[in-house]
Amino acid sequence: MLPKWGKNLLKAMNLLAMNSMSNLPNSIAEKVYQVFHINVFTQQTYSGNSATVVWRSNGLTDKQMQKLAREFNTPESIFINIGNNALSLKFYTPIQEVDACGHGSIAAAYVAFKILKNHGETLVFSTNIGDISLTSNSIDEHSFEVKLTVAIPKIEANIDIPQNIVNSLTSSSIDIINAYVVDTGIGKNRLLLQCQTKEQLLSLAPNFSDLLLALEEIDLFSVFVFSLDNKAYTQVSARMFAPGIGINEDPVNGNSSVALAGVIFNICKNSDLKCPDSYDVHQGESVNRLGKTIVHIYHDSFSIFKVELVGNVVELYNYNLAKLP
Repeated sequence: MLPKWGKNLLKAMNLLAMNSMSNLPNSIAEKVYQVFHINVFTQQTYSGNSATVVWRSNGLTDKQMQKLAREFNTPESIFINIGNNALSLKFYTPIQEVDACGHGSIAAAYVAFKILKNHGETLVFSTNIGDISLTSNSIDEHSFEVKLTVAIPKIEANIDIPQNIVNSLTSSSIDIINAYVVDTGIGKNRLLLQCQTKEQLLSLAPNFSDLLLALEEIDLFSVFVFSLDNKAYTQVSARMFAPGIGINEDPVNGNSSVALAGVIFNICKNSDLKCPDSYDVHQGESVNRLGKTIVHIYHDSFSIFKVELVGNVVELYNYNLAKLP
């Protein structure tokens, strides 16, 4: 039996002319893609993290998608393919395809919810690493909240502080308390460094050439530097750097925010403290694109059994792009 979201998808496909292409003659509508520029993890335009979403990208080759991602030049470009009563996603940075992206998934969900007109329900997308599910709630006519259920992060190692990476992040003296290698279930581990204060965090001025080499030496693709800003561990400040995939500094990173769930739970468990049920991660101040991720942790005293990434979404603009020859 076809699930409800599948019925909605079929309905949307049959009535696609009623959406944003409704004013175009059919002969023209068949020759264009709908492209959306989205700001994620914010309720304000020109802030948070940017994403470009191409709706109904059927027919584009991997090479064409990569070329478009390079031209869009947002941290992530997401292509939504429709086929066999299902939705699938592909994610591209300006220089390469990646298997998963938190803010990209949320941006894609916003577009799909908008076109399918089923806010408040659940959509399932297939990706290179499996299915993901998202729900959406309207905040007002311009802003939506999207919730993504994610893989439970796992701390692979609590390692010695890698001084070469710290040196590539700053020429000043800063206090790094802990270093963690965390698996967020997307096939690539990331390095998390706990910084003593938010002030030290904001003082970082990376040498990205040196950082790229330092990360390659330990076979990690990104470093996420964070400070815990209150004793309850519910407020966090952070910055994320991933020069190896073409993103020197990501304004607001979702998957790294999720990785913190494993770290915070581990710190609380080892210190006999109560782990928070949710926390806010404030990012983007250093690049003038303030944003906030919200992470919900479902846990007992022994383990985490569910994690959700929540973000607000604002649509900046959309347009129709002529299909490539």
